[in-house]
Amino acid sequence: MSEFFNQNIQLIALTILVIFVVSGYNFRRNWQRKGKNWQRNCWATGLSACISFLFLAFMPLSLT
Repeated sequence: MSEFFNQNIQLIALTILVIFVVSGYNFRRNWQRKGKNWQRNCWATGLSACISFLFLAFMPLSLT
């Protein structure tokens, strides 16, 4: 598993970045529209954006 992680670190980081961007966009859209269950949706998308941001911020990227 660690060999797979080391070989594909850029792909994993890109996937997490896409999750971060989409979650942030959905959070903002839910907050502005305030439709049905908007608070629950904001919590879910906000937490996923926060977790993905923290993972990107503290994940070591070894390019060598």
